[in-house]
Amino acid sequence: MEQGQPIAGKNRVTPVPGKTRNSSIELLRIVAMLMIVLDHHIIFSKPNITTLSPSLKQFAYVFLSRIGNIGVVVFFAISAWYLCTDTAPTIKKSLKRAWLLEREVLFYSIGLLIVFAAFDFPLLGKRNAAYSFIPTITGTWWYVTSYIIFLILYPFLTVGLHSLGRGKHAALCLILLVMWGAVAGLFPYRFLDLPYGFGGFIYMYILISFYRWYMKDASARVGWIAVATGLTIILAIMGSGYLRSELTGRVELRDRSLYVIDRFSTPVIIVGFGLVLVAANHQFTNRVINRIASTTFGVYLFHAYPPLLGTVWDKLFGLGKFYNQPLAFIYSCGIALLIFSLCAAGDIVRQLLFSFTVDKHKGRVFDRTWSWLSQLHCTQALIGWVQAAMKQ
Repeated sequence: MEQGQPIAGKNRVTPVPGKTRNSSIELLRIVAMLMIVLDHHIIFSKPNITTLSPSLKQFAYVFLSRIGNIGVVVFFAISAWYLCTDTAPTIKKSLKRAWLLEREVLFYSIGLLIVFAAFDFPLLGKRNAAYSFIPTITGTWWYVTSYIIFLILYPFLTVGLHSLGRGKHAALCLILLVMWGAVAGLFPYRFLDLPYGFGGFIYMYILISFYRWYMKDASARVGWIAVATGLTIILAIMGSGYLRSELTGRVELRDRSLYVIDRFSTPVIIVGFGLVLVAANHQFTNRVINRIASTTFGVYLFHAYPPLLGTVWDKLFGLGKFYNQPLAFIYSCGIALLIFSLCAAGDIVRQLLFSFTVDKHKGRVFDRTWSWLSQLHCTQALIGWVQAAMKQ
């Protein structure tokens, strides 16, 4: 086998359009979004969970208040898992993905803006109102902005990584794992400018694409070992921080230990990738799961709209209402499930509306716009130059 030739494996086939998705992966997508919702339920409740008296319950809640970072890693890793298997990534396909994504984003940003303007404008605020018309540019939802930036860079990144071949790609992964994995990803300071936005997506994509292209498929057992290893590191570092804080009376030692479950920290990536490995090794089909999974992005947009996160969820489901109750964990999990269900139901309505309107000829506006632009002389010259550059 040549150095730059990717390995074919059972999990390396891109889903064929129209075919049913692997429900194991889709179920993981649902779990990842539930993690994010649970995280938001806790972190945006009052009082701030980190300011409460240390206890086993408080420790567990602090862990859960960061579990959304694992959900983010899983959510993106699933996208990268399939994107990197596209054998012919192009700017057109990438921009079309971003276009289709943006329609959904605008539906929620402008739709929720109208609702808040009608019923509670002071809670909305002028800034949120203005940003709702340009949500991706302004970062109304940080994940959307980072992911669309990634999509724009993705075809160039993929072609570039392929051109490196196996050896240089492996060297790049090794450098990143030393810098951002072993140093910045395991210590409590912002060493080496560890990326938190779209840079983190690029970091993960480089690692995942190498695994998908050149390594043999790992078993579910390896995935579970990765999950257990990552969680052990997280709990050990958090636990030691709490212990040292109790012994010395220095609260900052407890707070500082929470870096270990920050977005794109090494243990979080290990857990997230391990979960994807487990799901990829189990193939089954369930239409209900797949349908619910199709709403997960809408769930994120719906529940994470800034005015909702800031006040509404706390007024309705604030942790302070039941934190001292014996069944607090069950209440919190139930609230996360309830919020997910309400938002998923809302997105099913959105999908129904789209099916009669913009999805009736899905992507046709983009295709016509692209066709018109491609006929312009200046655009033809630019596209020709870019395509030639990507083939070099």
